[in-house]
Amino acid sequence: MADPTIGLGSVAQARRTAALPGLLAAVRWRRRRRRLLRAAAGLLLAAAAVGVAWPRPPVDPGQPVAPSPAWRVVATDPTVLARCSAVTVVRPEWWIDDDGLQRLLREDDRPDGLVRTGGRVLVNRAAVDPFPVLQP
Repeated sequence: MADPTIGLGSVAQARRTAALPGLLAAVRWRRRRRRLLRAAAGLLLAAAAVGVAWPRPPVDPGQPVAPSPAWRVVATDPTVLARCSAVTVVRPEWWIDDDGLQRLLREDDRPDGLVRTGGRVLVNRAAVDPFPVLQP
């Protein structure tokens, strides 16, 4: 067998000699870890097979089951809707017509906001965006 150190400088040979024990230890640890994992997997598989095949005592269907304290049945309560409803506020300044929208957009130096096509009305996203990034 040829000497693998032929052609290596003294620094490279020293580095190789220093690194070799660590590399061999890493290879051995990897081999041990693989063996341990295989053994653990085999033990888990055997335990699962024993757990499935292990006889369990029969459950007596005659025993009453206690109600869960996490929930309860509530009778009909007519006031629940009044307690859970939210009051909505409608302000008149929220409603504008087409001309009013175009006027507000022109005052704010924004592009035209409405496009009417085929019976549909589309609103331009750039016109109503609160943080516009307008291209020059």
